[in-house]
Amino acid sequence: MAIEIQPPQRIPTRNAAPCFFLAGSADNEQAETWQRAFVEALESSDCVLLNPRRTRWNSRIEQGSPTRSSAGKSGGGWTAKRQPDSF
Repeated sequence: MAIEIQPPQRIPTRNAAPCFFLAGSADNEQAETWQRAFVEALESSDCVLLNPRRTRWNSRIEQGSPTRSSAGKSGGGWTAKRQPDSF
């Protein structure tokens, strides 16, 4: 059975099932809701689906950006400070 995780739920760290991040636009219900169809199609699969599209949107939550690495140290890309436990 697929496990769907939405923000701000914690990501299960002790799950051996494959984990998929459903990247793509989730701009306050203005974009196509393809993530729901994907989750339903995989509901009988053994996997974890990280769905960034919230069931209930709260516009009062301040949106932020990940920490950007120092230019030149790692090619100027995005870096994680630690293993995420929620998203």
